[in-house]
Amino acid sequence: MQGTLHTYHPTRSLLLFEHLNTNPAAASASPSATSQQLAPRNTLIFVGGMFDNFLTPPYTCDLASLYRDSSRWRVCHVQLSSAMRGFGISSLAKDVQELCVAVKFVRETLCAGGGTGSAAAAAAAAAAAAAAAAAAAGGGGKVVLMGHSTGCQDLLSYLYLETKTTGPLHDRPRIDGVILQAPVSDREGAMPGPDASPEHTARWAKCLRFADRTEESERRTTLLPMHATIPLFGPVPLSVERFLSLASPGSPERPGEDDLFSSDAAEGRLRETFGVVGKGDGVLRRMGRGQEEREMLVLVSGADEHVPGHVDKAALLGRWKAAVEEGAGRLHRASQVVVDGLHDLGGDDVKRRHARMVAMRAAVMAYLDDVLGEEGPESVVEQVWRRERDGIIEGERRRLSGEARI
Repeated sequence: MQGTLHTYHPTRSLLLFEHLNTNPAAASASPSATSQQLAPRNTLIFVGGMFDNFLTPPYTCDLASLYRDSSRWRVCHVQLSSAMRGFGISSLAKDVQELCVAVKFVRETLCAGGGTGSAAAAAAAAAAAAAAAAAAAGGGGKVVLMGHSTGCQDLLSYLYLETKTTGPLHDRPRIDGVILQAPVSDREGAMPGPDASPEHTARWAKCLRFADRTEESERRTTLLPMHATIPLFGPVPLSVERFLSLASPGSPERPGEDDLFSSDAAEGRLRETFGVVGKGDGVLRRMGRGQEEREMLVLVSGADEHVPGHVDKAALLGRWKAAVEEGAGRLHRASQVVVDGLHDLGGDDVKRRHARMVAMRAAVMAYLDDVLGEEGPESVVEQVWRRERDGIIEGERRRLSGEARI
């Protein structure tokens, strides 16, 4: 997969990967124009989950290929300090802080173009100032954030969380859309259920005792024993503070910062989180040509291996929808439980490919179209999607036909 790496956070050496865009309109542009100046005005920024970095989960490349020739959207993937094995010593608040820097970088640098030399630098600075003014006024290119797994916690936190680390909501860069793919509860996925092994239950209890004995002022800098945490959260150093946020032993009455998607969440917790989507003074702008609604797209994986079997995914999506609407927002019409979709939408059989290549991408495509409020003839993106969808259907038809002959 080709693209460009940008340093969006020089202090922390954090990178933003911009997937290659071969917009046909660039062919008739001025030879002196830079690739950034030729890129689409609107940006989809992808935020991964635990253990993810660039190009993971793999479907990010499937999304990027869909928009490779688009004149309207480019696809970027942001790297946070919590990427790969960093999540155990990071926090959602720190992720939000870094996302603010990334969104500002996209609006004021990527969307403004770039160059080299003093004249180009001056032009870029002027363009950045203009882009910042346009963004503040609600103009300029659109920026949509899409999160996978723990990236969904990051994005919901971007909408509601206010701490000393994140700063106040009114200082946060505004965004034009939010997509949650595979939002899951880390607490429900890791805590021992009725069928858990005695070893799993013992490790969980040991971690809780260790955390409880740690002084509150030392929880951020104290690590749990890795022999106890590896079977629960994988091979990462895990601070007591992050463990308690993920395990959230006080839930549902006193949920941890990470406990946003549990099936037993209290109604008050849903109002505090999902209920902010429609807030007039929030960070999510109204979408579409008529600028009528603030909408979020939620894609729950129907065969998510990290969701316990007792959780009714459709009912949980319904609770989130009710909380969003109670707060004057709206869940986008393409929100759904993606049939046969795994957590990362992986898999090569026809059911998994349909979930990833057809259902998920169709939903994202519909949402991004509605963010722009554009209607008209079939776009290049839709043509690519339709061609690949038909290929999957035809391949399965031939396979079944061959089996029937045998």
